[in-house]
Amino acid sequence: MPLNPGQILKERYRIVKALARGGFGTVYKAWDIILNAPCAVKESLNATPDDQRQFLIEAQILARLRHPNLPRVSDFFDIPGAGQYLVMDYVEGDDLEELRQQAGGRLPEAKVLDYVRQVCDALGYLHRQRPAIIHRDIKPANIKIAPPDEDYPHGRAMLVDFGISKVMYSQGMTITGARGVTPGYSPIEQYGHGSTDTRSDIYALGATLYTLLTGQEPPESPLRAGRDPLIPPRQLNPAISAEVEAAILKAMQMDAERRFQAPIQLKQAVGETSINITSPPIETIHGLATPPTQVVPVPRRAFPGLKLGFIGLGIMMLIGLVATFTWLGVRLVIIVPLTKTAQASDSTTEAVVVVRSTDTITPTPFSGSSTPTITQAPLASPTPSPALATSTPTHTLTPTPTRRLPPTATLTIVIYLTRTPSPTSPPVVPPGETTSPMDGMVLIYIPAGTFRMGSNSGDVEERYEHTVTLDAFWMDRTEVTNAMYARCVAAGECTRPSGTGSYTRTSYYGNPTYDNYPVLAVTWFQASSYCTWAQRQLPTEAQWEYAARGGLSGATYPWGEGIDCSRANYMPDRTCEGDTVAVGSYPANGYGLYDVAGNVWEWVADWFTPSGYSVDTVTNPTGAVSGEYRVIRGGTWDDDASSLRVANRYGVNPQNQNASIGFRCALSP
Repeated sequence: MPLNPGQILKERYRIVKALARGGFGTVYKAWDIILNAPCAVKESLNATPDDQRQFLIEAQILARLRHPNLPRVSDFFDIPGAGQYLVMDYVEGDDLEELRQQAGGRLPEAKVLDYVRQVCDALGYLHRQRPAIIHRDIKPANIKIAPPDEDYPHGRAMLVDFGISKVMYSQGMTITGARGVTPGYSPIEQYGHGSTDTRSDIYALGATLYTLLTGQEPPESPLRAGRDPLIPPRQLNPAISAEVEAAILKAMQMDAERRFQAPIQLKQAVGETSINITSPPIETIHGLATPPTQVVPVPRRAFPGLKLGFIGLGIMMLIGLVATFTWLGVRLVIIVPLTKTAQASDSTTEAVVVVRSTDTITPTPFSGSSTPTITQAPLASPTPSPALATSTPTHTLTPTPTRRLPPTATLTIVIYLTRTPSPTSPPVVPPGETTSPMDGMVLIYIPAGTFRMGSNSGDVEERYEHTVTLDAFWMDRTEVTNAMYARCVAAGECTRPSGTGSYTRTSYYGNPTYDNYPVLAVTWFQASSYCTWAQRQLPTEAQWEYAARGGLSGATYPWGEGIDCSRANYMPDRTCEGDTVAVGSYPANGYGLYDVAGNVWEWVADWFTPSGYSVDTVTNPTGAVSGEYRVIRGGTWDDDASSLRVANRYGVNPQNQNASIGFRCALSP
């Protein structure tokens, strides 16, 4: 039923105005009376039982998504005799179609490419879900631009309207929302000439790019093979760069096999800078149309006891290499920063090569030499209780970024040498634990130390690696359980979780069977209140990552490398558990902490910074002073392996009560 301004739904959401109407539903701007904040309400106009089921599935899927370029779903409800409703973030600002019309039909290339790269990040996240999510309705009108801020100088691009999205299950089954096409933006397979997949979104984004830069919508894909071929973009707008035109034409290939196969390839083709291995960056390398930039780890070689004079020999060899490739007409750039802090017992060198070439390249391991100064990080440890042993000194840790090598690549080579401890042997940590009298939680003593936080090879919000020094602190051994949280509720200091069930269980919180399972569906504020009652606090993001690494340097996961269902509760190609499990069900990390990867996401104290970290070196950081989202860490049972990486981070509305988010507390003496 059409909703009128002033109408209140569920005694909570007051309708302000209609934002968009379509054949599948209406989206309204509304006001959340309880939270005193704007929101968007989507009303489903479909009335059949099958349509209603699909709308519910859409809500359940979208509620689990957490990405800075996607709106968050916070509520879903059904009003008998009226309709079904999704409540999500309200995005202030105009969509790209509105902005295009306001600008006379075209937008500046720099702005458009910035927006497209952001949408590529969102699509990459959607396509990595298990099962994968295909948007199937990407167009300028479905990309809203929030007002500019320090993280997004051109404005944040938000991909909206999942009304005809499709969910692809590994068994070949799909769940599809309402069916439809958008002339000019839908690929040929969406008209019934084949099956849509993730590459269908790439076509639509290429068509969006075409429209925004040329001022003209492309012809419908069924007509392109006949009477209405695609006009090359530069014929319509000569100001478009040749690289961007090539990217558009490749993205809009009629044959899906000839398109970019992943959003990251399109992102790199329209000018994403190369991975910043050093800080500050030494050189910016702009991407070509194809293939994408990749980073290849070259085998490590130990070089203990070699003389500093060998560096000169290495430089002479590099000069000869430069001369050789210059004679061959190939551009060669070599960057060799050397770090000076390492663990004395494990001296290694890493070479990382960034390759772009028109010829097939087989990288050759580079072995260099130096004798850096070995220094230990100062120990700034508070005095623990007498029963606990003091910590041993820790050392600067430097993770190594990794990427896969493309089959072909104009040649730019970046060689990155560093000395780093092996990620296979965590330091021996003096045992130390205590039990909280408030909730019975066992706290693990985490020694003071210095580590490398973030990842140069991860998503943009993880970049860049930087040195962090922390004082000693205590960390909860497990995630807070249902039984522990119930103590706080009984004490009158906490409010109950928003729901009493989990993903597959209608009875979860309050059911004694699941007392030792992680509490779910609590907001950041509820988690913070609990930690305050328990005489602790939410860990800072730095404390969480340092503790989660368990003393391992450069490791992808808390235990090192490799992941399977014996190490963590997550969702690979097949489901490990399909829901939460009891805390402590998997092996502990090097510090004795359980479930820092998988099972449930964990709230931390910091505000989320979508553009990544802004500092190179810092002591006891507490993150940004303000923001829109709070950080969650660790991944959950229904995420793929990439979400369980130690460096991975997401931002979530602190009011979110998602059934895959829990928390643990920390104590800073």
